[in-house]
Amino acid sequence: VGKTIGYRVGQVQKDSEATQITYVTTGYMLERLIHSPDSVDRVSHLILDEAHERSMDMDMLLLMLATNWHLWPQLKLVIMSATMDSSIFFQYFKPVLPVAMAHSDELFVGSALHPVKTLFLEDMKRIPGLKVTKLADSLNQWDKAIMHDVELYLHERFETWKMIELFVLHSDIEIDDQAKAFENVEGKLKIILSTNIAESSVTIPDVTHIINTALEKQIVIHSQTKTEVLVRSWCSKASVKQRSGTVWLWGFSPFFPLVGLMMGSTRV
Repeated sequence: VGKTIGYRVGQVQKDSEATQITYVTTGYMLERLIHSPDSVDRVSHLILDEAHERSMDMDMLLLMLATNWHLWPQLKLVIMSATMDSSIFFQYFKPVLPVAMAHSDELFVGSALHPVKTLFLEDMKRIPGLKVTKLADSLNQWDKAIMHDVELYLHERFETWKMIELFVLHSDIEIDDQAKAFENVEGKLKIILSTNIAESSVTIPDVTHIINTALEKQIVIHSQTKTEVLVRSWCSKASVKQRSGTVWLWGFSPFFPLVGLMMGSTRV
């Protein structure tokens, strides 16, 4: 690291003139295209992973690439995601692609190794022994009701909290503490509380159940102040599908998005 392979994340830079592969954030790549487009002449391949996230930076990066594609004839663009609708991206770039490429098919690699059963709130109400409180009108009351029912269920299911090992995945948590979530736990129930950091290329071998709140915090431009603000909102269907992917590798498992079936089928 720092020689053949390097990275630029936030204010941290670890690469050199000899670096051939550089991992960078979406924001960094966008700034590079805006302020130093000539530097992309030295880039042979650009890989955009987790393209389904459709963040503001990702959308702007795709726009910059599509409108300025003619500036970098040597550049090969690879767009990847396990859950994205590839036809949308293909049609978006089709006008700037060479004729031969514009009529080629997208590349599909692999599939889910094991089935994942998705259970919505309506399904959860029919689970024997599981008490689900009627959802409150406000989101705060809804959160409290869900947490109350989960706590009651856990207390009934487990005689003591000593049987539970709790881990947290969050950008503010020390790397060493986050790494513990990837270790196997013997003889205890392992629970991991995670932000959408788990949507990235994270594979935890012993995950068997996922409870998805279908929420995320996203940076948006405030319509009045024109400043960036962090808001909580419902995530996209692509993100919901991506979150379920954690259990694809480890056999048949249930996936619980905490939304109703109607909302789960209409949200884009």
